[in-house]
Amino acid sequence: MTNIIHHYQPTPAEFSTWVESVWMAENRAAQAKPVVVLPDGRIDVHFFNTANEPFQTSLAGIDTRASCTEIGAGARVCGIGFYPLAAEYLLQTPLSELLNGRATLTRGFWDITEQDTADFENFRHKVFTRLAQLDMQDIDARKLKMFTALHQSQGQISVAELAEHCHWSSRQINRYFNQWLGLSVKAYTSSVFAPHFPS
Repeated sequence: MTNIIHHYQPTPAEFSTWVESVWMAENRAAQAKPVVVLPDGRIDVHFFNTANEPFQTSLAGIDTRASCTEIGAGARVCGIGFYPLAAEYLLQTPLSELLNGRATLTRGFWDITEQDTADFENFRHKVFTRLAQLDMQDIDARKLKMFTALHQSQGQISVAELAEHCHWSSRQINRYFNQWLGLSVKAYTSSVFAPHFPS
């Protein structure tokens, strides 16, 4: 029997432009447990509960390489996995400096509290309720088509083909990726859609 309890909930279709999933991992063991993190092209907001530290919230940028970390004894981590388009439209925060990095959100995120993360159903409900309150109508159709094509093709599309598909120049596309995510389109597809092994 494992001491790691994991919950995962894909996002309902009405929110799927912005959020891939919400999840929770809890270590009920008396020792820290190792965890392998693989690149998935997502931006994550994490909410931490540990036995010895205060409640924390952090923002994680795009990962381009596999890494190893751990969940402390008695710790619980809840997360929201955002698609890249959320950086501009929902988070409204360029993440170029958070490539393979993390930053603490000292003011929290979406008023999610430690109490909200004590139970996965409460956490899931809080996130989906907050998403339903957002007014996200004014989206640049070119950017939406760009990310849809990238993921539907599993990265098997050139920048030139992507530019033609979404009626945006290759230079503009790469400038957008570098500004908001901190890497080029080629680097993004190479890291997200290729096999990975932790070092």
